[in-house]
Amino acid sequence: MRKGKKKILILGGNGLLGSHCHSTFSKDYETLSTYNSIRIDRKDFIKFSFNSFNSNFSDILSEFKPDFIINTAGLVSVDGCERDELKAMQLNSFFLKRLIHDLNILKLNKTHLIQLSTPGVYGNSSTGLPWKETDSTNPISVYAETKLLSEFIVEDYPGPFTIIRSDFYGINPYSEKSLLWWIIKNAKKEVEMDGWQNIYFNPISARKLAEAIGNIIEESLLGTFNIGCSDSCNKYDFVENSCKYLNLKAKVKRVDLVNDKIRPNYSITDCSKFFDMTSFYYSWEEDLSEYMTNLPEFPLKLTNS
Repeated sequence: MRKGKKKILILGGNGLLGSHCHSTFSKDYETLSTYNSIRIDRKDFIKFSFNSFNSNFSDILSEFKPDFIINTAGLVSVDGCERDELKAMQLNSFFLKRLIHDLNILKLNKTHLIQLSTPGVYGNSSTGLPWKETDSTNPISVYAETKLLSEFIVEDYPGPFTIIRSDFYGINPYSEKSLLWWIIKNAKKEVEMDGWQNIYFNPISARKLAEAIGNIIEESLLGTFNIGCSDSCNKYDFVENSCKYLNLKAKVKRVDLVNDKIRPNYSITDCSKFFDMTSFYYSWEEDLSEYMTNLPEFPLKLTNS
């Protein structure tokens, strides 16, 4: 597809997934990304404050007229959402009501809306079986509750939509806030890290998830999808292997996460629905190894630390 033929608006382009999506789609699409607190002086980025009712969002939609909107923005800190429930509700849920309203007013309801959610909507597991999209939801944190509400709001959108439930990781060149960068920084400084051996998930790199979103766009896949790697690991294994692929000697202590009421004990998802509709299929170790051999730029403030 030639650049400029289709337009993609990425909400939260200075975030972890948003930055990977921008790198991926700007090669083949006319791409515009929003940023908020971290200024990005590029013509394909535009400032937008998601918690301001006086912002220029309607103007952005009216002028750009996107064929696709990828919403990667929001308050993604689980602890941060607990501390400020109102902000979490505004950024993760209520903003989507405004987005859909503006799309309808501007007669842009043929725009394909892609919303990022989380496996956290399923809650705790008592069966030990991978979560399927059809399983009941039971979020145990404000973060997961607001993400589930965002799904309900998107399901009311009259146009095409896709909801993605995924645990992703990576390096954000615009921010120091990411699990992977925390691991690398601590390993370099020989700081001991806790590796939660009782918390299981099937993580996917932000780069691979951006590629999966590309499949959704190209093949017009609609509905709700779990998207992750084909197998799973615990948090201890993930920390250990992240350092191994960078030849870093990490100090990782095997521990159980206990008395934590806001993080699910089991977040492994069954991704067969997405796998069956695409050629997408990666093990978590294969994905992690590939990501680590081609890392994005490290956050600027920590490059020399």
